[in-house]
Amino acid sequence: MADLPELSASTKRKLELQWHALLEANELTGDHLHWHEREMDRRARIAAQSPVPSADWSDPLAADDVGVYSTIKVTESRFDDLVSERWERWLSSGDGYERFAGWLEVIKRQVSDEVASI
Repeated sequence: MADLPELSASTKRKLELQWHALLEANELTGDHLHWHEREMDRRARIAAQSPVPSADWSDPLAADDVGVYSTIKVTESRFDDLVSERWERWLSSGDGYERFAGWLEVIKRQVSDEVASI
């Protein structure tokens, strides 16, 4: 298991600010916990008002993709932010690609944990 190189305090703060800005830009700041519920209610209202019954609007599983795009965007952007902070350090280190590949695995788990926390 590769350990990530320690980041400076200013870099850690920058990454923290980027994380919060990313969550805010993608509306994942708490209200997102109710997206699915609101989408199901919205779809039920549309189905009730529709003159022709349609399984598309009344299917509760159809609301499951609400928030998926935002979550993917946050995940990809966070991964890119964390990788970019280590890229230059790895390039200048002279270490083989195996070192960076190990870092990528650690970063992937870190991002997964961060996204799961929201």
